[in-house]
Amino acid sequence: MAKKIDIAYSYDRERGHAGLSAELKISDPKFIGKEATFVIERHVEVKDSRPVNDSTEMFKHKFTVRSGVETVIIPPHVLEERPYSYNGSDIKIRCSGKLTINDKLIRKDTSTEKNLPSVSLKKPRVSSNTSELIEPKDVFSFAKNLMAIPTQNKLATLGLLIVGLVVIVVNMMIGIHDQFSPEYATYLYSQVDSDGESSSPIVKALVGCGSIGLAIWFAIKRQLRKYMTFRFKRIAGLIDRKTQQTVSDLIQGVSRTDLRHVIGFAWPDACPGNPWPIRGRAGCRSDP
Repeated sequence: MAKKIDIAYSYDRERGHAGLSAELKISDPKFIGKEATFVIERHVEVKDSRPVNDSTEMFKHKFTVRSGVETVIIPPHVLEERPYSYNGSDIKIRCSGKLTINDKLIRKDTSTEKNLPSVSLKKPRVSSNTSELIEPKDVFSFAKNLMAIPTQNKLATLGLLIVGLVVIVVNMMIGIHDQFSPEYATYLYSQVDSDGESSSPIVKALVGCGSIGLAIWFAIKRQLRKYMTFRFKRIAGLIDRKTQQTVSDLIQGVSRTDLRHVIGFAWPDACPGNPWPIRGRAGCRSDP
């Protein structure tokens, strides 16, 4: 017996990221005129006693059923985001498309789900730089960082920005004035140096602006770090290869922003081999 609804994918390698499409087959005529939704999601399933499963919606297409077949061209950004599939001993990553027909008022709507074709899901290139792989570069966003810190630190950061800009502008104006004024009429920057040789007030003003800007930036960075406070706890007793401690017994802190999707790494000097991800526990692993 044929399925009432089904999904068939096609992939054109020549078109690259733009070559993926889905053919939504709706064979039951009772669905004609019904609202339907086709969604592509990336699912992460963690095999753990306290799993942190997650799913991300990558594409959504709403339509009204008018015929037995609806062809959907999947946007290039879906594959550009590298939704590769992975099935390991501790974690599973898969990408699937789900077709749902809104045909029920109370009961669950009719739906079907099918994984994206593996031929179009390629793993991203892994860097050969071990240090970059273990500790990738941070992605900094001033606006997001500013929104994450407490109100008093927001005000202090904005105040530093305003004061810094005012001081830099005034300092530069003084430098320009002193450059084109007689020596006796200069405000701050002399037109001669200590050896009596000619010296440019504008260059001195630029150096001063750079120093002021650097000092202000360090002060701002100090404020931006206020989104989290933490400290290490003192561990009682001897620590050896068999020692295991919960993360909460090692570190205590407070965060004022959402810290989802954070993975910790334990790499004590006494531990052989590579670092490994931990979820709630830290310790040494003797096997390489």
